Order: sequence, then C-alpha cells, then structure tokens
Amino acid sequence: TQVQLTLRPRRAEGVSRCTLTARYEMDGDRTLTLPMEWSGLEKGRDLYTASLPAGGPGLVWYSFRAERFNADPLELGPYQLTVYDDSETVPAWFGRDADNVRRSQALVLIGAEKTYRGVGVCGFCGFGNCAGCKAAGGNCGFAYVDLGIAVGSAVAEAAIDMVDNRIMYSAGKAAEELYDSNVLWMGVPLSVSGKSIFFDRKPKT
Repeated sequence: TQVQLTLRPRRAEGVSRCTLTARYEMDGDRTLTLPMEWSGLEKGRDLYTASLPAGGPGLVWYSFRAERFNADPLELGPYQLTVYDDSETVPAWFGRDADNVRRSQALVLIGAEKTYRGVGVCGFCGFGNCAGCKAAGGNCGFAYVDLGIAVGSAVAEAAIDMVDNRIMYSAGKAAEELYDSNVLWMGVPLSVSGKSIFFDRKPKT
C-alpha cells in the first residue's frame, strides 16, 4: 500500500527541493528517505509530492525537509502514520470499551518501559535470565509488577475521591499502537455521573 503525501510551502519561502524521511518502528526502526517531486503550483503554494510505502501493521514516523534558496532549510515533523491490518478481527468488547472512553471525562494512561532490569538471580519472566528473555523477545516480569503497582495505586486514589473508573487493557493496547510500542500501557478512564458508566455494559459490534 502506498500513501501519497504532499507538502505545500508558500512560493515566497523560496523552496527549491523537498525530501521525505520515514522511520518504520515495526521494522526495527528502518529509515527510508525519498525525494519529493514538484507537481505544480496552487494558490501561491508549490506542491511537492511523494508516495510512501506503508509497510506492515504498526507505526510509521515521517518528516519533511524543505531546502530554500536564501535561508536555512525547513524541518517539519515527525508526524505519525498508523498502519492497520483490515483483515484482523477486533473483539466486540473493544468497541464497548471505546464507548466508555468517549463518555468519560478523562483517560489516564500509565505505562512501564520495556527494559531489562539485570537482576542476577531471577527468571521471573520464564526465560531464565535477562539475556534469555531478550533473546526470546520477552518482556521483563518486573515491568508488569511495576505497572500493576502504579495502576492499583492510581485507581485506589480515584476511589478515595469517589471518581468512577475502570482499568482497561484495550485502551492500553491502543496507546501502544498510537504512541510507543516500547512501553507496556494500561488505560484508566475516569467518570463522574449519577451512575457508574462502567457497569451493565453491552458489547458493541
């Protein structure tokens, strides 16, 4: 799949050449730099266009560089492109959770970075040690522990303040795809209403 991107600098800015650079997070942070072809003039703006290969499902970070005749180049970005696999079936309860998030007054995202702690005698991850975990592409068990402590403390504080909430894996999964896949995320929507919106829920198709 190709995504066509167009940069529209003002003619008065004197742009002479543009390039598009993309970083494919889902492909080991592979980078690709493409020249952008001048494709015309529209309402006093030059049009520079390039077709960007979308790659597989995941995040693509792209930026522009516009070189000018008598000034420093313009650096624009990075911007985010989220690539989905439309053949993947999403559980109906993801839609139910999304409806809860839309009806909430706030959404708190809490994350733990996927790092290896280097604990000498551990194996908590199931791979023996950090080297084995990293080789297998696993996550450190302590990251889940830290995330659980942080999320538990947050919802306890919300409960003390009488704010309805619910821990949502689905919101955390969306955050992973939208923001940073090197972090384990959980989402906690917050709501203040006559009745908690997080109960008596029905799946949305």
